[in-house]
Amino acid sequence: MRRATGGIRLPRHPRRLDHAECLAVVSAATALSAATGLRWAVAKEMPDRGLPDLSEGLARARREGQVFLLPPGSRSWLGLRYAHADTGYPLALMVVWSYGASRTPADRARPGDYVEVAMWHLRLLSPPHTHRMLEHVEAALVRHRSAARTAADESP
Repeated sequence: MRRATGGIRLPRHPRRLDHAECLAVVSAATALSAATGLRWAVAKEMPDRGLPDLSEGLARARREGQVFLLPPGSRSWLGLRYAHADTGYPLALMVVWSYGASRTPADRARPGDYVEVAMWHLRLLSPPHTHRMLEHVEAALVRHRSAARTAADESP
């Protein structure tokens, strides 16, 4: 049975984003949503899905003018703690969006480096006083990407 972290080994005490850092993440996701016309919500019940499936669902929802639904478990994908518990959802949305944005039309099966895309958006959309948190978010994203690649390599 898979753990909520997707098999990622977490440090004993995961990094906790404080109030200002949580607001920066929420603001960045809000700006991204507004700039791209993206409407999203967290599903009450939904099985966990992989980034490729969620990325396709996000693209479909945007094309069809529908609300994109994140799975409830996405809040804990990165293994971070938050001063505001629901901050994990906007961060997960940015991961899904960045995954889709980093894919190339010529090779849809192989994602580009969505970590770099997500970090670029966070740096661009976050106020300077919150940038110290970005190294912890980036490390969590790298762990998440590594675990996803390992899981993909192990699947038949």
